[in-house]
Amino acid sequence: MLHRRNLFLVLLTTTVLATAAGCQQPAPPEAACTFHQVHFGEGSILMDADDVQTINTVTRLASAPGARVILVGKTDTVGSRAANMRLSKRRADNVNKALIDNGVPPDRISWFYTGEAAPVVATGNDEAEAANRVVRIAVGVDCPRPS
Repeated sequence: MLHRRNLFLVLLTTTVLATAAGCQQPAPPEAACTFHQVHFGEGSILMDADDVQTINTVTRLASAPGARVILVGKTDTVGSRAANMRLSKRRADNVNKALIDNGVPPDRISWFYTGEAAPVVATGNDEAEAANRVVRIAVGVDCPRPS
């Protein structure tokens, strides 16, 4: 049975030897790419308390060295394509502003909007779908743009 001190020495020795041998150490959890979502009501750009918590989480993760934030605004198919494009832009811009106001440097954020194109859940025209009224967020190092 290993005592705590001996277990610590075994783990430390293993880490030092692996590093010396050129093995890659796993990235800290903060650097890993994680995905989040901010949801909206029909025709709305307002965030609720759960969304504020998401903004706080993304802000914390964005503070890791080299971390970037990628936002993609979306809508459901209710309304015209042009109106939905404008709405998805306003949603993405609102989340962008919330992150900046919360302390994320603007140069760490990229944001896009797709309107009703590329929905999270495929629906017919003029169909309300809460899952599509969203800003999808990727945060971390080398994250792909969320779909």
